[in-house]
Amino acid sequence: MIPTNAKTSTPPGTVARRSRRDRKKIVFAICLVALMGLMWARVLLKQGPAAAAADDAQAAGQPATAASTASADITFIELPRVAGRNDCLTRDVFAAGRGIFGSQTQAGGLGLVAEPDNQAAIRRLAETLRLEAIGFGRKPQALINGKLLSHGDRFAIGEGKAKLECEVTTITESSVTLTCANVRITLRLGQTNVK
Repeated sequence: MIPTNAKTSTPPGTVARRSRRDRKKIVFAICLVALMGLMWARVLLKQGPAAAAADDAQAAGQPATAASTASADITFIELPRVAGRNDCLTRDVFAAGRGIFGSQTQAGGLGLVAEPDNQAAIRRLAETLRLEAIGFGRKPQALINGKLLSHGDRFAIGEGKAKLECEVTTITESSVTLTCANVRITLRLGQTNVK
C-alpha cells in the first residue's frame, strides 16, 4: 500500500462540493452553446430572415435620380480677408520652429534701413509691396503682391524711371526681408498701412 500525505490528498467530499458550486456555470455555458447551435442551424438551413433586396430601379441598371448622374456644381467662393488669420501656410508637423505658441513680434509694419537721401523714394516704392502669405515646405516661399517668391528670387517694383529691383534675402514665419538697391526692407504679415 502506498502511503498518502494528508496535506496533498483531497478528502472525498470536496470534489462533490466543488461540482455543486460550478453547476450553475456549467448549466449556463451549456445553454449558450445550445443557443449558438440553433442560430447556426437556422443559417445553414436557410430558415433565417430574408436578405434585404435591392431597389428594382437600381437592379435594372437605371439611375435612381437625375441628381446622381449630373455633375456636381462647384463654385469658387472668395474667403474674407482678415489680417493676421490664415496667412501662414504651415502644416508640416515635423518642421523645426513651427511657432506653435505664436510669435512675440507685432504683426504689421514696414522696416527700412537706408541712407537719408533716397529713403523717401524707396519708402514710396516699398509702400506698394504687400506680403499676403508665407508658406513653409521643402523651400520657404512668400506671396508678395500676387507673386510667389522664394529665397534668392529677384523681382521689380515700381514703374518707369522709378523701377527698382529687389531680392528676397530672408523668409521667417512672420516676416520677409528684401534688399533693394542696398536698402533692406522688412515686410510683416498683417501689415495694413506703412507709417
